[in-house]
Amino acid sequence: MPPEEATNPNAVKVVLTEKNDALYFSRVPIPYSRSHEVARYLKHVGIYAYRREVLEASATLPQPMIEQAEKLEQLRLIAAGYRIRVFEVSPAGSGVDTPECLKRVRALV
Repeated sequence: MPPEEATNPNAVKVVLTEKNDALYFSRVPIPYSRSHEVARYLKHVGIYAYRREVLEASATLPQPMIEQAEKLEQLRLIAAGYRIRVFEVSPAGSGVDTPECLKRVRALV
């Protein structure tokens, strides 16, 4: 993701472990570069596959502070100790997360 898009709170960013598990999701640029060098930002595209028991358990888990702050439900599973495996894909088209995004996509179509 381009660094300028990383500042968009509607573009969710993800940081991964060495095994490609999600470490954290955020609406702010992560990782933060203290030296102001260009960091590699990964944009999150949310397509999930859950086993039934995980999905049922997630509905009963308390909403942790990080989920409340970021408004990102996948943080509930991470806070509870579940792993979210991430696969990198080629850059995709524009997402539709806001009324402004919808206008932009409609103009393209």
